[in-house]
Amino acid sequence: MTGFALIGFAALTSLLVAASLRLQSAVSTLVVAYLAYVANLGIVTLALSPFREVTRTGLTIAELCLLGGAALAWRARGYAFVPLAPARRAFLEVIRDPLTVLFFAVVLVVLGYELLLASSPPNNMDSLTYHLARAAAWAQHGGIYWIPNAPEVEMNAYQPLAEQQDLFYLVATGGGSLYAAPQFLAELAVLVAVYGGSRRLGFAVRPAACASFLVGTFSLLVLESVTAQNDLVAASFPAVAMCLLLGRGRLEPALGGVAAAFALGTKLTTGLVVPILAVLALVRGRRVFGAGLLGGLAGFLVLGMWGYVLNAVHTGHLLGAGTAGVQDRASPAYPRSVANAFYLMYGLMDLSVLSNRQIYLLAGGGVLAAVCMALWTLRRDRMRAALAGAARVSLPFLAPLLVLGGAAVVAFGARAWGFPIRGPGGILGPLDSNLNEVYTRFANEDYSAYGPIGIVALLAAAVLTVRAFALRRVDARHLVLAAALPTFLVLVALNATWVPFLIRYFLLPAVLTAPLLARLFRGRATTAAYLALGAL
Repeated sequence: MTGFALIGFAALTSLLVAASLRLQSAVSTLVVAYLAYVANLGIVTLALSPFREVTRTGLTIAELCLLGGAALAWRARGYAFVPLAPARRAFLEVIRDPLTVLFFAVVLVVLGYELLLASSPPNNMDSLTYHLARAAAWAQHGGIYWIPNAPEVEMNAYQPLAEQQDLFYLVATGGGSLYAAPQFLAELAVLVAVYGGSRRLGFAVRPAACASFLVGTFSLLVLESVTAQNDLVAASFPAVAMCLLLGRGRLEPALGGVAAAFALGTKLTTGLVVPILAVLALVRGRRVFGAGLLGGLAGFLVLGMWGYVLNAVHTGHLLGAGTAGVQDRASPAYPRSVANAFYLMYGLMDLSVLSNRQIYLLAGGGVLAAVCMALWTLRRDRMRAALAGAARVSLPFLAPLLVLGGAAVVAFGARAWGFPIRGPGGILGPLDSNLNEVYTRFANEDYSAYGPIGIVALLAAAVLTVRAFALRRVDARHLVLAAALPTFLVLVALNATWVPFLIRYFLLPAVLTAPLLARLFRGRATTAAYLALGAL
């Protein structure tokens, strides 16, 4: 019980800090409370480590002091409360629509199942070989330190912010039952940030909510949420930064900069989306960019830089000698960068575990839905509107077939360029043979992407956004987020050597583009189609 009380103290402290800032929406308050919670656990474990006092007693004293300080700040701010009236109105709008409620129920079932899976012992490689191993070593030592003779270089050299949360949970509870808590909490933060970002881009409540719910069905999001890895934690900070950079005033953009700094303290690959966040801040104006920059510097100095400092002290290299961040990094070069681009595009064609028969059945259902939609629309509108409605409602059903065809097109292009992906006669090609399975046809927390509906939905939302920008219906904020996925692909292709697990890093641009998914939810029939396929 003491351990869960400590976690409760940290959560309450974070809520009081967020409330004291008197932010303008419940969404802002929630995502800032998440930042404050991560900062709490990170700062406490970092500050106590030199004294080897990351113990239950040390954590208790620290959390009580922080809770007292937060309570005093909250009192000084006039017992500030979260603005709940707009949130209440939004919630009532969601629950008035049966389809949106059903979509919400599906996501709740998914989250509940994730919690059930997270109650079993961890069993995937990265969690056991270094994520949890380093947290356990720190817990035994009484604080963060450079582990001597570590069997895996990653135990020392990788950025530590996600594992600092696991360290807190290990010490507070005396066991590893909450090993997946950082990832699961990060998933919730992503869903809230996607909704908030969508609303701030001007979308209505129901489409914004459905965009968030659809993200909750993405393969990688679900698979990672029950592990002790750090990809979801890393993705949560750019998502929160995006949401806050779209906010009003200077405080929220400054906190967005803090979120970006926390991302750099969690995983090095987040550095590839920092330029996207910087451009988003720039299009919002110099004041937003300046506030974000100052917040980023402050967040990096307080919490984000210490993994790099340890590397510099012990190895003479900021990124750590022998790590994948060093070994898998490369300068742009031909033909390697072109081959990387083909392999990355192929890996994003994630069919999960759908068979070809299921894919064709869904496509047939999509054609039937399109015909029905067109006939229904023609009763009261023109042919152009009927065709547009038919396309919208059929796209989710056709998505798996489009992904199947997309994978074939990418493989053909790669072979024509001299980078074969698929082997002849059904034999596994060079890319598939790395895993002894067809790369796009299985579910795995290291190699999956967004599922067959995810990549099609993200690309469709991006294309529609570019069209809307060309017609001057949206501003440059939308365009920046629409460009996140192709920009990230180019940066990874130019700066990495190929390894199959690069695909999971694409969760970073996905959460930035995700608010634009609200553009797809036009009409009840389209919402029903995405609900059905997302649930499947």
